[in-house]
Amino acid sequence: MPDYTQGHTSEVMAAHQIRSTSDSCGYFTPLLTSRPAAHILDVGCGPGSITADLATHVPEGQVIGVDFAEEAIQKASSQPSLPANCTFQVANVDDRLPFPDNSFDVIHAHQVLVHLSNPVHALAEMRRVCRPGGFVASRDGDWDTFTIFPESPSLKQYRDIHGTIVRSSGADPNAGRRLRYWAVQAGFSDDRITYSASPVLFTGPEKVRYWSTVQAERYTKGTFKEQVLSKGLATEEDVAAFGPAWLEWGKQPGAVYHISCGEVVCWKD
Repeated sequence: MPDYTQGHTSEVMAAHQIRSTSDSCGYFTPLLTSRPAAHILDVGCGPGSITADLATHVPEGQVIGVDFAEEAIQKASSQPSLPANCTFQVANVDDRLPFPDNSFDVIHAHQVLVHLSNPVHALAEMRRVCRPGGFVASRDGDWDTFTIFPESPSLKQYRDIHGTIVRSSGADPNAGRRLRYWAVQAGFSDDRITYSASPVLFTGPEKVRYWSTVQAERYTKGTFKEQVLSKGLATEEDVAAFGPAWLEWGKQPGAVYHISCGEVVCWKD
């Protein structure tokens, strides 16, 4: 089972639940216009907000969301107004997906490979269940592009610690820049891969206040706090200070939060 550095606390789920196809999947959703009956697999679906949204893009098709965490699948399955063509089940791309070869037209993974110690295996497994003529789409952050302004000493410490925790699990926090390279290693032809980039961006008073509240909760407790303390990366007082630092950032006029994300669409011949 993968060592998911974020954990599955209610705060993490709340942060992931706001994701949609409009803010996370714009690099490939236009390709679905001509595929209303596509079968889509959403890998590492978390609480399933993207999965459910993808189902509206393929009204004649089917979307299955998978995650290794039972609590994530329970959360995803209990969404209100879940489309009838959207289902969820426990499965682990870090091991082997429980589907035959060539089962899906589209396989999607959002911010998944950045948490895995063997992303090439995961991409190869996604390629295996992709039908010829279909594609695998993945979007992952590039932590070295993380920008927060105004920055405080506590938020700078948080930024450094976050990258260290991801690396300590054997994963690469700069996955975004490596997606195309990993896809080639997984068996896709380089000339059948498109690469793009777009930001995770929070700016403007309303969005900044919301994100500061989410982050203040998310990074002062739960799995993150446990890992920081167990690895000796900071003191309990340091972690406690992250909350007020995030909330203070959220009050600042002109505040900006930005991370660049790499995106690949990998076609299977």
